[in-house]
Amino acid sequence: MESPDGHVRTFDANARGSMFGDGAAVVVLKRLADAIRDGDHIWSVIRGSAMNNDGAQKVGYTAPSVTGQARVIADAMADAGVTARTSATSKPTAPPPSWATPSRSRR
Repeated sequence: MESPDGHVRTFDANARGSMFGDGAAVVVLKRLADAIRDGDHIWSVIRGSAMNNDGAQKVGYTAPSVTGQARVIADAMADAGVTARTSATSKPTAPPPSWATPSRSRR
């Protein structure tokens, strides 16, 4: 059901429907040396990556276990040659396991 006024008010007593639409996004990756050579604006640099599959330990098909996620974060940090450091932005802002995982990768 489409909202008559064009607004979506999720969990609101005044909700009257949804809005439907389409969208797309593109992320273009380029080697750092090539971007520097071409004079491109560099928004960020991916220094390391990792992947894993913790099999039956994971919560669901798209949700890894805390242990598995901590392991892959530690692997990505090692690949990037960085270590975890505490900052004002590293305070827990969500219930476990979301904030528990990064702290486990520091061990």
